[in-house]
Amino acid sequence: MFKPILKASALLFFLFPVACNASPFEGVTPEPVVTVAPTNEFNPPTATPFPTLTPEVHKSFIPLAVVSEGSERPRGNPSTPARRDMGRRLRASSSPTPTATPTAMRDLLPDGVPREATVPILMYHHVGEPPPGADAIRRDLTVSSGEFEAQLAYLSEEGYQTIHLSDLVMHLQMGRRLPPKPIVITFDDGYHDTLSNAYPLLKKYGFMATFFIITRLADEGREGYLSWEEIKSLHTAGMEIGSHTYSHPDLREQPYDYVVWQVLGSKEAIEARTKEPVRLFAYPSGRYDQQVVEVLESTGYWGAVAIGQGAHQSSHRAFELQRIRVRGSYSLSDFAHWLNYWLENSE
Repeated sequence: MFKPILKASALLFFLFPVACNASPFEGVTPEPVVTVAPTNEFNPPTATPFPTLTPEVHKSFIPLAVVSEGSERPRGNPSTPARRDMGRRLRASSSPTPTATPTAMRDLLPDGVPREATVPILMYHHVGEPPPGADAIRRDLTVSSGEFEAQLAYLSEEGYQTIHLSDLVMHLQMGRRLPPKPIVITFDDGYHDTLSNAYPLLKKYGFMATFFIITRLADEGREGYLSWEEIKSLHTAGMEIGSHTYSHPDLREQPYDYVVWQVLGSKEAIEARTKEPVRLFAYPSGRYDQQVVEVLESTGYWGAVAIGQGAHQSSHRAFELQRIRVRGSYSLSDFAHWLNYWLENSE
């Protein structure tokens, strides 16, 4: 599954923007921003000094072209020859017989044993109350704080135990043991209300979750979205951080270099803040093609979630993991019904 990893020198290119005619936000646009008043107080951990990153610091994963703490986004001429040459160098760096395998990747190479598991992955976006006059899409994406807590209470009472998405991938690819009744909770887009409203409830029930971040919105300090300091605080608190690209475009049929920039640039930006490798990806609006999967594999990701409904996961579909969408209109009985339906009817 995993292709050889890129050399650090080849990745320095990502300090420059993509050569592509498409606008960064062409395609799918994140939902309208709204500030939701927090229902619980969140006290982020005390920030620690941001160290200078070197290959020695990152002994647990491949040295990367790191985005500095103060930088916002790639700069430079987007049409330089170096940008256009990156795709060729990336493909050329993938050989079937690498001379060395970094420790983190060696420890997580698939063992070749086919595995299947029935593990629900819940998909959320907003937690709170939709703004007055919100359209149908925003209402559908927003689960109220009361309903969210009721859902967590139900999962706790039913004996579910949350795991990180990486734990599930490790189980599928290497046989890592999972607890009884495992479940994964995910949040897409990086809305601020997942910190102010969802995180305190996750903490109350002892649950963990995986947050997929659109890194451009954190770079720009966009209102209504998580800042880098808040993302780092969630990570420190035990939450898992994954990539949702740089700007949330439809990645299908895009130039190769553009796909690389979107998935690897966002990966490096998160790693620069959390000091941990980013291994999981969420396709914007669930849209992808074979080229996107190949780029993800080539750049060190272990798996990706789509939006296909279901709870049946398998080792040969690690980049097409099924999820169960939790809609804003769901009552607790609806939530329980659809969770159990997909547990019993997934293929």
